[in-house]
Amino acid sequence: MDSLAFQLSGHSCVAARGLLNISREELASLAGISLSSLRRLEQGEKVSDYVIDRVLKALRAEGIHFIGSGTAPELVSKTLSA
Repeated sequence: MDSLAFQLSGHSCVAARGLLNISREELASLAGISLSSLRRLEQGEKVSDYVIDRVLKALRAEGIHFIGSGTAPELVSKTLSA
């Protein structure tokens, strides 16, 4: 599971959504999770590994790359399309 590699912070999730220019509702739908779960994640509350894994996979599928090492990457980047 991707979430075991690191814990996705709420700030990184919000930043990634900003790069993609998508709403919470859109990301929740892409990830297949409830809007309330995504809201809790972005507000820094405890969520399950399943929620984190689904969000990570959805963001990566949209071209988001997490930069950094350790358990909490702080920067995100987006693959630019040619």
